[in-house]
Amino acid sequence: MIDITDSMLKFKEAARHTWNAFFVDCENPMSPETQEAFLAIERALLRIMVFSPHGVGGLADSYRSSVLPRVLVKPIYAQGEMPIRFGQKDANMNVAWDVETTIAVDEVTQFKFFDYFDWYPYGQIDLAYIRGREFSRDGESANQRRLVLIEQRYCKFVLEVE
Repeated sequence: MIDITDSMLKFKEAARHTWNAFFVDCENPMSPETQEAFLAIERALLRIMVFSPHGVGGLADSYRSSVLPRVLVKPIYAQGEMPIRFGQKDANMNVAWDVETTIAVDEVTQFKFFDYFDWYPYGQIDLAYIRGREFSRDGESANQRRLVLIEQRYCKFVLEVE
């Protein structure tokens, strides 16, 4: 396992700055064309800044479309508690997030990483949250695990290597 926390934080800052400096004030930041262009930039940044140095650049292709199976999110403090929100998709595939709750964490607590999240992604963004899925060792598929939303300041990132 490789600690990629520093690279992930640099990627987050590069994506955040790029959106806030160059995309937020464009004619229509909500347009599919604008969103697709920004996603391509995010994936390129993730590929070059985080994954390519470890020989797994292709992992970036799934960013924002599915969990990144080899990227684990772990609590910074392995003993204690961590605030978290759980989410469920409704019939229209929109996610409803529960009220923040606190869970006990330890050295084996981990989540699968999906993306950085902001409540309103069309204005100035901070990307203060991590979206992911609960981690399961009992054979559940990724889509059977609960969605999670965690403040990034409580997280570190680990890349599983083969």
